[in-house]
Amino acid sequence: MFSVSQIPLEQVILKNGLLSQEAGALVTFEGFVRCHNEGKEVVTLEYDVFDSLAIKEGNCVLTEAKEKFSILDAKCFHRKGKLAIGEMAVWVGVSAGHRDEAFKACKYIIDEIKLRLPIWKKEYYANGDSGWIGCGKTAGEPNKEADKIDATALSQNEIEFYSRQINLPQVGADGQKKLKSAKVLAVGAGGLGSPALTYLAASGVGTLGICEFDTLEASNLHRQPIYAHADIGISKAHLAAKELKTLNPFIHLRIHNEKLTAANVRNIVQEYDILLDCTDNFPVKFLLSDAAVLLKIPLVQASVYQFEGQLKVYQPKEGASCLRCLWPKIPEAGCTGNCAMAGVLGVVPGVFGILQAAEAVKMILGLPTLSSNEILIFDFLSYRMKTLKQTADPACPVCGTDPTIIDFRPENYIEADTAALDIKEFSPGELTAYEIIDVREESERRAKPVNFDSCISIATSVFEKTSHPFTKDKKYLLFCEKGIRSGRLVRDLRSRGILQSFSILNGADGLKACLKKNAFTKVKVLA
Repeated sequence: MFSVSQIPLEQVILKNGLLSQEAGALVTFEGFVRCHNEGKEVVTLEYDVFDSLAIKEGNCVLTEAKEKFSILDAKCFHRKGKLAIGEMAVWVGVSAGHRDEAFKACKYIIDEIKLRLPIWKKEYYANGDSGWIGCGKTAGEPNKEADKIDATALSQNEIEFYSRQINLPQVGADGQKKLKSAKVLAVGAGGLGSPALTYLAASGVGTLGICEFDTLEASNLHRQPIYAHADIGISKAHLAAKELKTLNPFIHLRIHNEKLTAANVRNIVQEYDILLDCTDNFPVKFLLSDAAVLLKIPLVQASVYQFEGQLKVYQPKEGASCLRCLWPKIPEAGCTGNCAMAGVLGVVPGVFGILQAAEAVKMILGLPTLSSNEILIFDFLSYRMKTLKQTADPACPVCGTDPTIIDFRPENYIEADTAALDIKEFSPGELTAYEIIDVREESERRAKPVNFDSCISIATSVFEKTSHPFTKDKKYLLFCEKGIRSGRLVRDLRSRGILQSFSILNGADGLKACLKKNAFTKVKVLA
């Protein structure tokens, strides 16, 4: 029997009915609310449960345990609602003739309950923040035994869930099992990642990884409908995991709430079968492309610009071309606009994220995919589609005959931009030696104000028309949201002879870090 309880489990007689004269062992698991998680002090916790489906799937898990192991009976109780520190959150009990089978069954039950049931956990922290935490396993070592079981069987509830897909002769039950045993990582949970993840989850990809370090902003919502306006300011990775678990409680989600870098890329991607590049910046795109080549993992990349999108697939086989076959070095920062700079029609990343998911599903099922030597381009204004041919470059620095990139070194993932300046260690005297110019648009300034008395606002959209007197003997620091637009404007100023102009590395966040370090007081920003 599986049960969801609103009252403390300590008040429930949990062992009733489990003990009998046949039982030589009773194994129990008790899970409690702890006061910390990942370095944060937890003050209380809340469980949100889809009761009817949780009870139905929970009882399926208990039935499976009885079929797989030589046990007499099993029960599980799970709390819902708000719990205090130290309260019992879950209880599992298994009776058997021998302890070994009882131990195995108990572990199986708690692993499957955490993996498959629509139960979500929200932690409330001492600093006033809160966050949804996936009840399943997150980043770290996967449960190899559970993965093996998942790959060989579909529950009746899963068969019902995927029935229309299983009816396809190219899929069938065997294909659905392949999807269940597959592990796919999406790097980026934004305009491309949110639709890709949604359809991968709906298709039944058994393990989905979400690598995303950012929090939700209002400007994201027109192209990232997996999120809601009420979620602004919350971690995208955790929000996405919660929504995907609501959509499909039978999948396993791993959260990597961090930025992908040369230092962590190997540890993050090596456990996955397929990678999806859902990012919008060159260094990470090149990092993922190199990882796909060096670790021999298939990669689906997409990029969007205003009304246009591109799709490229890399499969590790002889003659396949990678991103560095096109561009051996990372292009200069700002050579093409991202969504913040150039704008984008919301449906464009939506369609291309779905195409990424489609390519991944076809790979898993062994169906034909886009060739590794092709790039698909689609224009949403004219509805014209073209496929560009690409060949592997023997001189490619990563997949060529004499590669120079054989590992993940940070220097290989720096954009060609000598105009960027890291000011985080600047003293007050050093900072005030520059004229600081905020080139963000008015809406961006309102959303993320930077308060500093020497700051002048000149939006990028009117920068070329400004009458501001730039002189060769003064020093200038420009910043935008991420440092891309300001870098482009600085290169333009330098071409006009204003050589003492620089872009602040990491944009507004870079300046804020410097101001915080030096304890500058907040004053009115000059208009």
